[in-house]
Amino acid sequence: MGPSLVVITSLLLRDESAAKESVAQNPAISVVASQKVKATNDSDSVRLWRISCPVLPGRYTGTGDLFAALLLAHTSSACNDSSIDIPSALEQVVNTMYAVIERTHAHSQTFPDISNPFARELQLIQSKKEIESPPKRFRAVPCDE
Repeated sequence: MGPSLVVITSLLLRDESAAKESVAQNPAISVVASQKVKATNDSDSVRLWRISCPVLPGRYTGTGDLFAALLLAHTSSACNDSSIDIPSALEQVVNTMYAVIERTHAHSQTFPDISNPFARELQLIQSKKEIESPPKRFRAVPCDE
């Protein structure tokens, strides 16, 4: 029972192995996905995946909507829930998001007043190429690594 896929976004996770100074200078944001998969003996197993990227400055309108749309697009083609390639979907979504937000941040710097709502509007049309074929910067890893 329950959903077979759960995705949590915008996590600021502490990396115990990193020095506090480097974490403060280069904070990372993570997405975690949990996928319930039927095992051969009819029991369920759970796979956990994480992908992280640097935090880009600013707050932008529509990022949650874009994330949800991209996740749906990259998971809806699977025949059933257990055939969804979660690592690939996460990589496509996060790399696309990062490229769009990076472009939007650069665009926002052209406005004298950052509080202008147009400065925070996602540059979706201008990011068409990255949405169709996102760069491969960040990789999903199993949570047990």
